Order: sequence, then structure tokens, then C-alpha cells
Amino acid sequence: MDRKRTCVAAACKGAAKELFSVRELAGGGLLLILGNASFLMEFEGRRHRVVEQRYTLHSGQAGETRITHSLRIGDGRIVTIATFTSEAEDAGIWPIFSRLVPDLRLHRFDLRSGAANHVVRIADYDAGSARLCYSVVARRSRKDPPPGSPIWFTTLSFRDFDLMILSRVIDGASTGEGAIIHHSARSRTADAGGWEDEAQLADIMESWLDQLVRTHRSAAPLRSNAGR
Repeated sequence: MDRKRTCVAAACKGAAKELFSVRELAGGGLLLILGNASFLMEFEGRRHRVVEQRYTLHSGQAGETRITHSLRIGDGRIVTIATFTSEAEDAGIWPIFSRLVPDLRLHRFDLRSGAANHVVRIADYDAGSARLCYSVVARRSRKDPPPGSPIWFTTLSFRDFDLMILSRVIDGASTGEGAIIHHSARSRTADAGGWEDEAQLADIMESWLDQLVRTHRSAAPLRSNAGR
């Protein structure tokens, strides 16, 4: 896939909004960027403004997969928060993050014209009465998925990895900066051996979204936004 930058987006009453972007790196790795962040975090003995959440995925020479979570802070530095490395024989599916989306009506989330080589839209909703949440996992790339497989996810396919996104819309107006779960990618989530496992994986990912909703002062039921 020759895409310098793929943008995963949503539409809020027709206005295109950026959720995160993906860059395919030299060697087949991926860089995921959640831009437009704006919050304070304390480290190195002082408070810093965080402007980006970043995740990189790399396949090592021995066949292992390495996932790094880092932050870009206001002075331009990139600070590594955590690194997870899977064993070479672990060919499973690795969780990256789950997110309750901020209030996308803010103009800093607007998708700029020409900002991406490819745009994938996963939702269309009214942020004045609903909120979006989604979960992202990575797996080894499958070049030729079997025809007629169940479509549980929005899937982005790259040379070495697929990214699988499950999204849901919940009742209640969007507010503030939302919430995020940074998953430990040290152990695989589910066996990647067969397409029949996608239903199990979808259930696991929905449990993460339920957790986000519960911790963000809402018990509203989730309604489908991913073709289920």
C-alpha cells in the first residue's frame, strides 16, 4: 500500500474531523498519531503540555513485534512512555488503544484539505447528542482475506500489519477531552489463526468500550456503528 498518510476520520453533521493518522514507515512499520491533543502531564519534575499521542509498530529481525507508546510535548520533544515486545512465535493480535472521542465540534479537530493521502471514515454522528468511541488492534497482515468473511471491523491493510478498528456511538452530548485506555500490548489478545475468532475479538473490544463509558460517567447503551 503506497499511502504516505492515511487518516481515520469521523463526520460531525457532515463536517470531516480527524481521529488519528497512520504513516507506513521504511521497513514496513507503522506510526499512529493522535494529534490535536491538549493536556498537561507531569514528568521530569515539571508539567508539560502534550500535543500528540504516538504509537509505533515494528517487526524485528528475529520476527518479534515491538510497540512503543510515546508523546510529543509542547517543546517539540518526543518522550517514550512504554515499550512492549512480543515473542517471535506469538502471531496473535495486539491491542493498541481504546478511546472515547473528545468533542469534535472544536475546530482544532477539523480535517484539513490535502492533509492526508487517503481518508477512511468510520462514523457519522451529531456530537451535540452523541459520542463516539472506538478501539484499535494490530495483527500480522493478511494479504488475501477469504471471501464472505464476517465484517466486524474497519480494517486498514499495510505491508506488515493490519489495523482493525471497532467503533460505537453512545447517547449523550460530546464533552471535553474524552478518555483513552492505553492497552498493554505485551501479550496477544486472541488467537489470530482463523477468521472465526473475529466475533470473540469484537466482544473483547466492546468490553473495553464499555469500560470507557462506565469510567466517563455514563451507562448509556452502545449502538452499532460498525455493520453488526
